[in-house]
Parts: sequence; C-alpha cells; structure tokens
Amino acid sequence: MTVAVIATPYALPYRVDIQTPPLMSGGRSAVLKVTPVGQLDSETAADLESVTTAFALLASTGALAGMAGPPGRAADFEWSKGLTNGGDLQWEFVNCSFDERAAVILAQMFLLSQPTHPISRLAVAVPGGRTSPLSYDRRLLDPYPPVWQPTPFSVRIDPDIFDVATLRVDFVRPPTADEQAQIDGQIVTWAVATAMGAYGVAPVPPNECSAQFEPAATFFERELEFELTRLRAHRASLYGLVNVCIAVHQTVLAVSALSIE
Repeated sequence: MTVAVIATPYALPYRVDIQTPPLMSGGRSAVLKVTPVGQLDSETAADLESVTTAFALLASTGALAGMAGPPGRAADFEWSKGLTNGGDLQWEFVNCSFDERAAVILAQMFLLSQPTHPISRLAVAVPGGRTSPLSYDRRLLDPYPPVWQPTPFSVRIDPDIFDVATLRVDFVRPPTADEQAQIDGQIVTWAVATAMGAYGVAPVPPNECSAQFEPAATFFERELEFELTRLRAHRASLYGLVNVCIAVHQTVLAVSALSIE
C-alpha cells in the first residue's frame, strides 16, 4: 500500500509541528495548539477560533475521510472551543477518523488569518505525543485527501473541469424534507470551507483559491444538483465533495450514482 506524503507545498510563515502518523485517524483525540505573534486578545482569539471552526466543520462533513475511516464516521467527530493556555490557544479534536493529510489542510488554513492576526507556531498531536516539523515540498502536487475507496456507487469526475463544476447525485428514492435539509447542510458546509480557501493551490494565497456557489442544492424527485462557479480551488476539493456524498450515502440516504462535470 502506498504511504501518503504528509507535507505542505506552501512556504508557511509560521512553524508547524505535527505528530508522526497515526494522528488524525482511528478515532483518536488530537490537541491543536496555536501561538500568536502578539498578545492574545479577544480579537485574535475570535479570528483563530473562526479558522479552527471552519476546519472542524469541513472535517465533520466527511470530506477529509481516510482509508481506515469511512466518510460516515465523521458524524462522530467533535471539537472543543479554544481554551487559553498561557499565551497559546488550544483546542481538542475528539474521534478523528480522517486521512492523515487532513493535518495539512488544518495547518494551511491559518494562512487565512495570518495577515490580520499572525501566529508564530502551530502544533497538532495526541495528548502527550511527540512532534516534528511538517515537511515542505514546493513540488508536491497532491497534498490533500483523495476520494475514499472503494466508492459505494458509480462516480464520474470530468477530467477537464475548469472554472465551472456541477454536482449531480442520483438517490435510490426521493429524499424527505428532513433528509434534503441534512444533505444540503453537509454540501453547503463543504462549499463554504472550499470558498474560504481550504484547498489552496500553492503558491497562490489560499484566499484566492476559492469558489462561488448557489445558496442551496436543488432537488428534483430522486436527483440533486449543485453548481460551483469561478472555481479556483485545488482539484482535490472535488474529491472532498465526493467524500461528503459518500458520508450522505452511509448516514442519510443511499446514493446510486454521482457525477461532477
């Protein structure tokens, strides 16, 4: 089995230390500690909290699933509010069942707050775990989690997608109103994180690697459609969207086929 490379293609302006895998998989708990450059005031804490929450919400959709953790297990993921620990902010992630490369997305997302509330260090480890610096490889093309395998339904992603992408999902039956709301919530949550810059294309700043999207998915009988425009995010963002739909299949309503074109 191929071992995933845990590295970032961004030259991060802050130190990142992570525990050698396994870290973000197997239902483990992990602690995120962030050290701001200046004083930890309320504005800084709120900005760093918003970045962490954006990552956690993305992870909760199943988008970052790993080989050992099906996307549906993300429903068990929980996280704490940031707690002050000296001059640091600290969060706990509970029941992590993700691809180990989820840590790369987490580390890079703090580039979003760096212009206004810079940090000097970020560390992620299980309680008491030993860390080492996150590797930097500017030539790395695929730093993000792939589509979870084996896919439980037919999946087709157009290899020539550029700028515009449309998700189409066929369910085994028409979803109820409650199911529609739950499915739409997971897809839009993924879209918000993607639009923020969760899937950056180095060396372009993550906030420029975004997308625009409709405020809600469209349902018609057994079908769902969701359109993205001005898509500038890494192609792996679409792999995350497929994983979200696999989580839907495993926890909400069975899917018979999916395409992104």
